[in-house]
Amino acid sequence: MNSDSKDILKLVLILILLLVIAWCLSFFTTFDSVHKKLLFSSYDLDSWHSVKVDNILYKIKETKNVSKQKVSSFVIAPAQWNTIQQDWSQIYVLEEIKKLPLTIADQFQTAPCLSVITKNQNQKICLGDVNNSTGNFWIQIDDLFYLARTEMYFEGLYQSDVEGMRLSYHRLKSYFTEPFKNWYGQNFWSNAQQWSLKTKKSTLFSLNTDADLLYTYITKNIEIHREAKIEYLRK
Repeated sequence: MNSDSKDILKLVLILILLLVIAWCLSFFTTFDSVHKKLLFSSYDLDSWHSVKVDNILYKIKETKNVSKQKVSSFVIAPAQWNTIQQDWSQIYVLEEIKKLPLTIADQFQTAPCLSVITKNQNQKICLGDVNNSTGNFWIQIDDLFYLARTEMYFEGLYQSDVEGMRLSYHRLKSYFTEPFKNWYGQNFWSNAQQWSLKTKKSTLFSLNTDADLLYTYITKNIEIHREAKIEYLRK
């Protein structure tokens, strides 16, 4: 065998070796990702009918139970719900326990919570603090606690995997602390032209996008400080 043939054979063997290494990396990465334990499966998320946060109900599907609840409610658009599903399907379970150590359990006394309403049951979900060293956090569902991590998408750069997980956690937390923007959509206020405060009998006032405050009904015992009102709208 001449030297050229040997060189070609070596190149072919190197190419085959590289392909095998690439396949192994791809296979085991996919294997690890498929076998991660999800906190919420697609089936779980599809069973959600509405979510209640800060006494505001965000309807995903109309049901008799939901319609009877006397709370402020909004219907989530299908496109918005698809985005929300993608976020909540990126929470992975690392550990499951029934009772937390006291040092960790204390944070759940003031933890933000929301309620998930399904056809058969209601679930209360509370979110603990993030561990700055690992990016992991505890999340409570009814009486169970899960050590979890999330890979929710967020806009921005990060310098390490831990920092990325912390930023993803804060995106998850925004569903608990800024529910209106996240569950109903960020463009709700920007699309509105006028807001009104109404009672059962009448409209007390309306505020439009030009900052004009219109009083349609003022009782005799209410005095309007118009100069203070103008100054407030200018801020």
